[in-house]
Amino acid sequence: MKQTKEIIIPEKKGEEHTYFCDICKKELYDDGMLRYNTKSSFDFEETELSCSWGTRYSDSGNETKMFIDICKPCLKNKIIPLIEEKFSIKARTEERDW
Repeated sequence: MKQTKEIIIPEKKGEEHTYFCDICKKELYDDGMLRYNTKSSFDFEETELSCSWGTRYSDSGNETKMFIDICKPCLKNKIIPLIEEKFSIKARTEERDW
């Protein structure tokens, strides 16, 4: 869920967005590109449940994206178990070091 409020900064006007998990309503922090579940400088939790489709050409295109804003605990403890049980599948887990 996205909440928008208008903010006025002297000689500058803009919008501030606050995102919340659509399930538990916990605030998600937005850095302009990704929504994080933590404010820590080094730790991160990126969650996205989305689907996109469209047409791509070499010089143009269009895209439609459908998504929900969700925190890691809700995705991990509510949505993944629900999908696994409903469709008899197992989610993959991948770990990386760099």
